[in-house]
Amino acid sequence: MRLPYANLPAARLVLTTSARVFRRDVRILIEKNPADERQERWTERIAEATWIHSNPETPAPPLILQIPSLQTAEARLVVEEGDNVALPIESAGLLLPSYRMRFIRETDADLRLYYGRSDLSAPRYDLALLAPRLTGEAAEEISFSPENSESAQTEAPALQAKFFWIILAAAAIALFALIARLLKKGASGNV
Repeated sequence: MRLPYANLPAARLVLTTSARVFRRDVRILIEKNPADERQERWTERIAEATWIHSNPETPAPPLILQIPSLQTAEARLVVEEGDNVALPIESAGLLLPSYRMRFIRETDADLRLYYGRSDLSAPRYDLALLAPRLTGEAAEEISFSPENSESAQTEAPALQAKFFWIILAAAAIALFALIARLLKKGASGNV
């Protein structure tokens, strides 16, 4: 088998056959290169299963083999036929993990995605509570705009810091004015 490329993530290989009654041992092997000149190439078994179907009335279920992440783009599928005719493999598919993000927002609201902060912990959501609401909703395809430059990302925190200090200074001035007024009232009341 030739995989799309090396270093694929862990995946599932799905095999189908048109045969109705069979029992076969199936293995996936890869060739390992020697680490140094003293070693020889060797074969490593990365997945194996026994594929059995005994009801001639129904089609055989597909065989699903779990494949770990490999550093090679080639693997060998071995079907032990024994004394039987070769098992016709109708199709072979590789199921790779995929990830999708789903955002819930108001229709006209801007959508922003922030990432890359390794100092933040992953968010925890009670998605199980929202599951009945999410399963019936239609998904909307979106495309991301280009990433903002580093200078634009650092401007927002600087602007927030300026607003913080301005508000803090205004609050301090208001408190000083209030204290001065109270002291003035207290001083005029004692005379």
